[in-house]
Amino acid sequence: MNYIFSVAELQGISLGVSIAVIFLLSISYIMLFSVWHFHYKKCIIKGLEDDVLKKELAKEYKKHIYYDKETANLQKITQKKNQNYYDYEMLIQEKNDANFCLKTLFRVCVSLLYIGIALIFIIGLRSRLVNGVTSYFGNSYLVIQTGSMETVHPANSNLIEDGITNQIKQYSLIGIEKTDKDNMRINDIYAFYDDEQNIIVHRLIGINQQENGEITYRFKGDANAVSAPYETNVTMDRIVGRYTGYQNFLAGVFILYVQSNIGMITLFFAICAMACFDFFESKVAKFINERKKILLAELFPLRYNIPPRKRIIKRYRLFMNNYDFYVYRKQIIRKVK
Repeated sequence: MNYIFSVAELQGISLGVSIAVIFLLSISYIMLFSVWHFHYKKCIIKGLEDDVLKKELAKEYKKHIYYDKETANLQKITQKKNQNYYDYEMLIQEKNDANFCLKTLFRVCVSLLYIGIALIFIIGLRSRLVNGVTSYFGNSYLVIQTGSMETVHPANSNLIEDGITNQIKQYSLIGIEKTDKDNMRINDIYAFYDDEQNIIVHRLIGINQQENGEITYRFKGDANAVSAPYETNVTMDRIVGRYTGYQNFLAGVFILYVQSNIGMITLFFAICAMACFDFFESKVAKFINERKKILLAELFPLRYNIPPRKRIIKRYRLFMNNYDFYVYRKQIIRKVK
């Protein structure tokens, strides 16, 4: 027995498959990132990545150290007089201070990227649920999914004669504004609901008055020879709004892609993948920084028990070492008499 699925049932099946694919792909990538993080962390802890880290340190602190290719070790660069006061925490703090703005800018850009993808996902989901006119920042927009307004049929040659060339390209995003019966004009383009509550965007070609005094409107697509039955007697309560003249083909194609099943899968998967990668990458970066501290400490041992200087603490800091007082100001240490 052959079973014929309805459109609604097919859409439900398609959505279910999309959700299953999203879930399985997300789980797969989370597992891949976790395995990579676990094994790479082991390599860092056991020192298997020391050669790479030493080369990175030589680039980061090129004023103070260099990488000796013969011995595969880091070597100090002879400093000027009264400049050999660095320990590894002071070196790291100096570098962090120098790169503070750059790191902040990078995190802001990454955050904006996350927000942008999330907003696109929300817009696509909203467009999918509404399936019609959507409003953003006080303006209404609609995507044209047919080509009934893209070309001019020979039966509508009067449009060319009258110089009316505001045809709408298929898949374009158009602007819609509210209107009333006093602003209904022949040859303007309007959006209205058909008998099945689908939104149609066609040109107004006639205004009729019924025997009961009710005003109805007749529409027709520029590419159509005649009007369809559902657009011959359209009442005012079924009219959504008037076309403002704004159309954007690329934005329309993008919105159609985003609200499709494959578009939703792509966006959701991108958010999950980026979040997982960022989470595990931050953990790996923590182990890398700790290992770099160990490598730096071999050349610049910690001289004094000084906590790393932060940007918010006072400019001067006083500490004691072997009953002598020292002042710490901008990486300069000197004995206080």
